[in-house]
Amino acid sequence: NMVYAFFLFNGMIMIMLILVEMPKSLLGPLTTIHGANKVSSILFQLVLANKADNIIVVSNCSRDVCQAHNEGVDARDQYVLTSYETLQAELQTRDTAPALGVSFDVKLHTLMRFRQVHRYQFPIMGLIHSLGFEHHFRDLLTLMPLLMSGDKVLCPSENTQQTAIKAGFPAAHTAVFHYGVDTTVFQPI
Repeated sequence: NMVYAFFLFNGMIMIMLILVEMPKSLLGPLTTIHGANKVSSILFQLVLANKADNIIVVSNCSRDVCQAHNEGVDARDQYVLTSYETLQAELQTRDTAPALGVSFDVKLHTLMRFRQVHRYQFPIMGLIHSLGFEHHFRDLLTLMPLLMSGDKVLCPSENTQQTAIKAGFPAAHTAVFHYGVDTTVFQPI
């Protein structure tokens, strides 16, 4: 599984701290979300289903919204919510560096700049939904100066991957991650 970073310490497998960047618009119920955003939201729910107490969600929510969410955090809740404004303080209280940053979009600039400013070395993974408009290419190509060796953008198809590479994005920083199909709803004709 590409989303989780594991390491072995004294014979025990430990799950590392994962930063997940998610806009507040996608933190709501799935019934109000559709299209590529629904794919992002479903992937987010799958990430949370694994090991929630090691996930920090960084979002564009206000400080008050984050604080209200975190005051109610208990065993049933799935993540700590923060903004970029308070993220470094949250990491300092945990006294650990992130092992991985994940965004379910190709707009990775803020996460990459945060990593650069605070001199972290964790890899970042982003998801390309589409390269159908000029601004999609611009978003993708402006990541290049911020890339580190472990960073990847996940493409939903080989065609999307080849389009990104032909546009000048380094092949070593791409991987294909096909969207799944719910076979209980969709079946071959």
